[in-house]
Amino acid sequence: MKSSEIEKLKSVFSFFTTIPVKGDIEAAAGSLYLLPLVSFVIALPAAAAKYILDIRVSSGLASVVSISVLYAVTGINHLDGLSDMFDGLAKQGSAEEKVKAMKDVNTGVAGTAAIVFVVLTEALALSEVNGSFLRILSFLLTAELSAKLSMLTIIAFGNFREGLGMMFKRRFRSSHLIYFIIISLIFVFIIRFYWLMLIAGFLIGYLLSRISERSFGGASGDVAGAANELTRAITMLLLCLAC
Repeated sequence: MKSSEIEKLKSVFSFFTTIPVKGDIEAAAGSLYLLPLVSFVIALPAAAAKYILDIRVSSGLASVVSISVLYAVTGINHLDGLSDMFDGLAKQGSAEEKVKAMKDVNTGVAGTAAIVFVVLTEALALSEVNGSFLRILSFLLTAELSAKLSMLTIIAFGNFREGLGMMFKRRFRSSHLIYFIIISLIFVFIIRFYWLMLIAGFLIGYLLSRISERSFGGASGDVAGAANELTRAITMLLLCLAC
């Protein structure tokens, strides 16, 4: 791998995970097609924790620890975006008033409820998955890839307000979406429901891009983060129904 590609990969990991590597945010914004590799690194330790603990404790407790490991790797920035978006949606008034509610440092009831819903859904859905390590990894990786595809869809089709999200929009190229799907194909031997990842990730991302435009006058980094969290949880729920 060329040095420039390694720097891009380090930048993406620096922005989208808690892994302590140095990176440049603009390089990360222009390298979103590398997110499948980030998804794998996020899903792998969470799947390992679930598989190992399933032997010793209940599936429910193992799932709680696994989801905790997932958030330890990916961080809680996207959960913060989820909370902000729902606080904004719950606010009555104009788009400006809704955006102001999103930027409020205090978390409202709607934001808290959204976080509880997402984390609880993830833990309960994962508790339904047992068996081989590959089966657990497939479940988590499919959900994580779906979540990242949802973010890419918002960046691709959403109209962004000024802010951090706008920088990602400006650096985005349509080829990034294609490369994301191609690189994801590397994991097809693991993923059982590849089609579900594509459908859920795209539809949820596109829906949120339209909702954010109508409610806030455009998408933002918070909306993209919210898409990541919502899509992961919903994909997990759909995977339970599909299995």
